[in-house]
Parts: sequence; structure tokens; C-alpha cells
Amino acid sequence: MREKIENSLIIEVDGAELTGWSAPELYIRQGRVFLQYTPRLVDETHLAVTIPLEDAMRLEPGSARLQLAYTDAQGKPCASEPEPVPVGALLKEAGYHGA
Repeated sequence: MREKIENSLIIEVDGAELTGWSAPELYIRQGRVFLQYTPRLVDETHLAVTIPLEDAMRLEPGSARLQLAYTDAQGKPCASEPEPVPVGALLKEAGYHGA
């Protein structure tokens, strides 16, 4: 029996009220690798996204760039500045097992 385990990542967004956002998207870029996800709202300052094992395996040790895009409460498309993040911070601490 094989168990597929995915990584749930919780993102804290500083200085923003997420409850007015719609159509959030999370982008992760590392070199030629580009990953796109639709995060779910956890509360006023946190989003959650699941990174499948197959995507995690495409990332190399080092750093990746993380960016959020969304539509604000006034209907205006917005995006954060790309933020460099260590790949290890994006993935499960204990790793993926049973894949």
C-alpha cells in the first residue's frame, strides 16, 4: 500500500486584511520551475496551500521566489513583490514519506 502525503503550507501575510481578497494565487519560481496554486483563506492574516510531492521534487535546495496575487476588495488586481524564501521553509520539515 502506498500513501501519498502532501505538504500543507501556512502563509502569514503581514500588513493586509485577507478577508477582502478574492481569487488569491500563490506563485513559486525557482529557475525554470514555475508552480502556481490557489490558496485557501484560514483567517484574517493566514492562507493555506498544499504542495504536492511531485511539485516538491521539482525544487532544488537553495532559495525560491514566492509571490501572492489577488483581487482586492475594490476589484483591483494586485500582487506582492516576489520574496526570496529558502526551499526548506516551503516543504515539510520531516519530508515526504510513503511516496
